[in-house]
This record gives sequence, structure tokens and C-alpha cells, in this order.
Amino acid sequence: MSETVTKPKPKKKRIRHKEFHKRAFLNLPDKESNAFVSVRMTNDKWNGYFIRIADCNEKITLHGSHSQLKSRKNALHKVNTLIETLQELRDHMTSEFERNNLKY
Repeated sequence: MSETVTKPKPKKKRIRHKEFHKRAFLNLPDKESNAFVSVRMTNDKWNGYFIRIADCNEKITLHGSHSQLKSRKNALHKVNTLIETLQELRDHMTSEFERNNLKY
């Protein structure tokens, strides 16, 4: 008679992300308003990441999870879209300043 040996299920590997937090002020030092961008990636898969942008009294918060492949892809897409859009705005602004002979 042969014995059937059942193998134990392998434990699911727990992924621990290194936390990240950065806050940067958006205005030049001589400006008095408190404009900033604050970003955070947490170890908590439910909270995931936050992007906060504030200017005077207005604030927006973008956030998402990084627990699933689809949410990680969306997180990178969201960040890449912000970067690309801001780069396009910067290029347009500098082009317009130069076209109008304005110092910047």
C-alpha cells in the first residue's frame, strides 16, 4: 500500500513596503502663503499612498491602495499623469515667457 503525503500549503509572503514621506513648500521663501505638496506611502495596504496639494485655503487629496496589482498600476499611472501634465505646463509657461520677452 502506498501512502499519500499531503504537503502543507506554503505561507503567503507578507510584503512590507518601506514607508516614504516628503513635504515640499511650493512658494518661494519670501511668499507668505502656505502652499505645499505632501506625499506619503504607508506600510498599511489599505491606506497605501496619499498625495496632498495645498495652496492657501484650498486642498486636494489623492489616495489609493497598493494591495492589488490593478491598484498598483493605477497608482503609478496617476503619478505619471501628474508628472507629465505638470511638465507640459512648465514647458508651455517657459515658452510663453520667452516668446513675450518676460524674465522668469
